[in-house]
Amino acid sequence: MLDALQHLSRCWDPASCGVLATVVDQEGSAPLEVGTSMTVDAAGRPHGSISGGCVDGDVYETALDVLRSGRPVLRRYGPGGSPFAASLTCGGSVEVLVHRVDPDSPLRSGSWADAGRARSAVAVTLRGDRAAVLAEVGSTRWGTLGDQALDDAVLRDHESGPHSYAGASGPVRVFVWAAPPPPRLLLVGANAVTAALSRLGAELGYLVTVCDQREVFTGPSAFPAAEEVVVQWPHRYLEAEAAGGRIDDRTVICVLTHDERVDAPTLRTALRLNAVGYVGAMGSRTTHHDRVRRLGALGVTAPELSRLSSPIGLDLGARTPAEIALSILAEVTAVRTAASGRPLTTRTGPIHAAADPRSACSA
Repeated sequence: MLDALQHLSRCWDPASCGVLATVVDQEGSAPLEVGTSMTVDAAGRPHGSISGGCVDGDVYETALDVLRSGRPVLRRYGPGGSPFAASLTCGGSVEVLVHRVDPDSPLRSGSWADAGRARSAVAVTLRGDRAAVLAEVGSTRWGTLGDQALDDAVLRDHESGPHSYAGASGPVRVFVWAAPPPPRLLLVGANAVTAALSRLGAELGYLVTVCDQREVFTGPSAFPAAEEVVVQWPHRYLEAEAAGGRIDDRTVICVLTHDERVDAPTLRTALRLNAVGYVGAMGSRTTHHDRVRRLGALGVTAPELSRLSSPIGLDLGARTPAEIALSILAEVTAVRTAASGRPLTTRTGPIHAAADPRSACSA
């Protein structure tokens, strides 16, 4: 949803209306998760996709009707019945809310550019002739669902999906899209793999930091996808970030240097953090065994060492920086989702597990 909100804020004529279509509920196997959105502007130009193709045409036509009428539409799409009806081919079902976004809507606040750095939430009522909207980015709130108590109750929910609440005039069904602050990807060492990882990590929704003690290699132009580039000894930077509460159990730390003066103290600090999502280090198996020996000599315990992913990445036969970055973030994703990392052809059962509301990626 964030991409759709940023698009309408950035690209729509501020004085014109448009339409936002959002997956508000799903059952079984479905192509995209709850919160996935598509926009249609006043000129009828779509942006984004609800289903990857199978129901997008019908959603688009519905959006054009809603653009004219202003009346929201809530529609459920399931497995195919009639060969001429829009349906999902994957066996599941999705419920899609299509509603008009007027120039004075809270969704047009213009603050969505900041939403990639703070907790964000949108709530929309799912019944009635008008879709009441409440939005929040960080500590700033716009709009209302009708009463203050309902607004407060809705924004306490941290899980995206449809929810029922007790409103002032009776039960209210509300769709909530809630996104925590994006997770951090901390890259230690400035090199070609770091540059590739910073680009792919940013695309996956991470806030990327590159840290290297060598100023000559850390110009911001070398890492344009990074949120910040820090010139400091990495272990000292990690200590300061941890002390400031800026590292949590979604944070990913990748040590990409080949310098034992950097590797050992940085990994010792990272592996002793109480809350961190992933710690990996690049290098050959020979480098790994030597690294483990040096870390042990520094007092790193066996349980702490068991948290280290080294050599970093999945076995994809990666050679180029881009391929290595792909293998690393593939492993990070598998660890985060507790997935096997095996080819889907070797598995049975549903492809998609239940979505993790703490996921790094929010459509």
